[in-house]
Amino acid sequence: MSPTMRGSDPYARRNIVVYISGPYSGEDELEVRKNIERADFAAQEVWKQGFTAICPHLNTALFGSREGPLKRANLTHSDYLAGDLSIVSRCDAVLTVGNYEESKGAKMEVAHALINGIPVFNNLNDLISWSSQVYYYYNKKRA
Repeated sequence: MSPTMRGSDPYARRNIVVYISGPYSGEDELEVRKNIERADFAAQEVWKQGFTAICPHLNTALFGSREGPLKRANLTHSDYLAGDLSIVSRCDAVLTVGNYEESKGAKMEVAHALINGIPVFNNLNDLISWSSQVYYYYNKKRA
């Protein structure tokens, strides 16, 4: 079977849900936008490989900006992190992007995943290799 598992079943990995974890916050809005773009790019690559991606950066994109809904709703970073950890719990794998080690939130997401037995990958190739090993298990489990 090819590394991308394409061919007879183009949706072979679609049942594997991958959470994108990486820095969101930044010194200014430009850095936040760069972090969002980096996560967005990773999510698109995950989708291209046949997985389903969850990208929290896009779920709350620019909510913390001066005029954003976060300010109007009086929601805090902790509110969103709690929601993100809930989403991580429902995913099959986590893919880290950027300097996730420097992000308090991303480090918490990774720790939460590991504590809950959810594998964490630092690159797409390792995620693909892992998925090849568990492909049949996941399809049987979710059928």
